[in-house]
Amino acid sequence: MRRPFIAGNWKMNTSRAEAQALAREVALSVDHKHCDVAVCVPFPHLQTVADATRGGWFEQVTLRPEVTIGEGDAARATQLHEVAHAKCCIANSMNFPVRCEPTVIRAT
Repeated sequence: MRRPFIAGNWKMNTSRAEAQALAREVALSVDHKHCDVAVCVPFPHLQTVADATRGGWFEQVTLRPEVTIGEGDAARATQLHEVAHAKCCIANSMNFPVRCEPTVIRAT
């Protein structure tokens, strides 16, 4: 099934501040899991909108690593992931919550 793509265009009847606010609202209100979105911005506002929508709009991140162990305790492997995640300098430097939900698989 094709992923939906939504594009919007607006005329040059916005100020820079209004264009920035509109682009931010679109970026924050779209369900990015289920569709791709583009905004066709008036030329005078291209840089303003690019700056407004650049970077992280993340509210949270969930990491789901899959770990395969040959032998040993799967519960212990999960516990070690929790300890490593709590000390992760990358996850701890984010300005949003980073969760870790590992899956431990036993090799056959």
